[in-house]
Amino acid sequence: MSTVTTARDESRTAGGGSAARLTRRGRLAVFVALFAVFLVALVAVSTTVAATFTSGHPVPVRTVVVQPGETLWVIASRANPTGNVGDTVHEIAELNALPTTGELQIGQQIAVPRYGAAATSADSQP
Repeated sequence: MSTVTTARDESRTAGGGSAARLTRRGRLAVFVALFAVFLVALVAVSTTVAATFTSGHPVPVRTVVVQPGETLWVIASRANPTGNVGDTVHEIAELNALPTTGELQIGQQIAVPRYGAAATSADSQP
């Protein structure tokens, strides 16, 4: 009777167990998981940084009712006659969640920041 002997690969069993072999799909899964953790950390840091730039103080405002023919530009130039009208338009639009090129409706009520002496007197009132 003849016997066949086979050689064992001792390198696999010498470590005490089988080593996990990462397939292409496994490497992709690990990469995606690490990338997701990175994105979550990035968002957490960016929202913390963005929150530190806001003053937290309420902006003194007055309510303006839109009249026929009025645009955001006209209202901004009346609200802040000595300031930059474009910046004022942006502030009013941001305060009211309006697009800067958006149309206003007659009778619409919008909040307009107080500028100059009106803002300081509004801040001093309780």
